[in-house]
Amino acid sequence: MDARRLGVGLHLPQAFLTDAATDYLTDTDYDQLTDDWAEQAFAELAQLVHGKQAPLRRTTPRAPRRPSIPSVLADTLAPPPAGPVFRLADYLEQHGRTTRSRLCPPASFWHAAHTRLTHPDDLRSTSSCSRSTYPGSIRTPPPPAAWPAGWTSRS
Repeated sequence: MDARRLGVGLHLPQAFLTDAATDYLTDTDYDQLTDDWAEQAFAELAQLVHGKQAPLRRTTPRAPRRPSIPSVLADTLAPPPAGPVFRLADYLEQHGRTTRSRLCPPASFWHAAHTRLTHPDDLRSTSSCSRSTYPGSIRTPPPPAAWPAGWTSRS
């Protein structure tokens, strides 16, 4: 939810989601993780809710199309992400924009964004948001004392 809220594209790399998840967990939940926790989580989130839509579904992005008019950008298309990618259900994206609008993502989110996001637009949007909304670097979230009034930590 935070990735989409902060401007990351529709296709979220599995490695990013897995790495970002750790600081969203309480210490108790983290201590109880099994070796295959990520696979179990992705399998559970891929199941249809009320027979309609999966909260997080695996998807295949379309191959980028080159513009018919040659340009500098046409030669610098971003490579597709390595590994599987997932898409957050629209209703959860909307819910996250509302309920998490005043929350600063945890450190694992920023570290995963720095190390796992490869598309230039994703990197640009998260770094822009980091600089404008959270005074500090993309690699280290700001201390709570530096957060804007009304912001809280975690979920």
